[in-house]
Amino acid sequence: MGTGFSTPRRILVIDDEPGIRETLVQLLRVLGFEVVEADGGRAGLARLAEAPVDLVLTDLGMPDMNGWEVARAVKARSSRVPVVLVTGWGEDGPVPGADHSLVAAVLSKPFRVQDIVKVVGHALGASIETESGGAARQPALTPAATG
Repeated sequence: MGTGFSTPRRILVIDDEPGIRETLVQLLRVLGFEVVEADGGRAGLARLAEAPVDLVLTDLGMPDMNGWEVARAVKARSSRVPVVLVTGWGEDGPVPGADHSLVAAVLSKPFRVQDIVKVVGHALGASIETESGGAARQPALTPAATG
C-alpha cells in the first residue's frame, strides 16, 4: 500500500464521535499517512497551530464548532490546505454557514473505504494505491450517521 508521495502526508482528523474518528485515523494510518486527531473544532485548530498538515478531515456537526466554521478557520490560516467535510446530514445539513468554496469535498456517512481513498487522494492531488485493491475491497464502514 502506498500514498504515492515521497514523504508521508499529514492529515488532521476532527470528529467529536470517538468511533468515527478512530475508524478514520486507523484507515488513514494503514494507507501510510501520518495522522493527528482532535475531538472537536477548537481542539482541531489547536492541533493545527502546533504543526502544519496537508489535509483536514472534519465532521460537519459538532457541538463546539461546525465543519463550515472549521473550514473557514483553516482557510484563514492557510488557503492551500484542503478541507473535507464528513457528514451524515447531506452536503449542507441543518448547519448554517455552508460555503462550498471552502471545501475540497463532502463525504457522506455511511462511507466505504474506497470513498475515503478516492476523496483523500483527490484532495491531495494523487492517487492512493492499495495492496491488490485490498483496502478498497473491505466491507463498508458504517459509523453512526450523526453530524
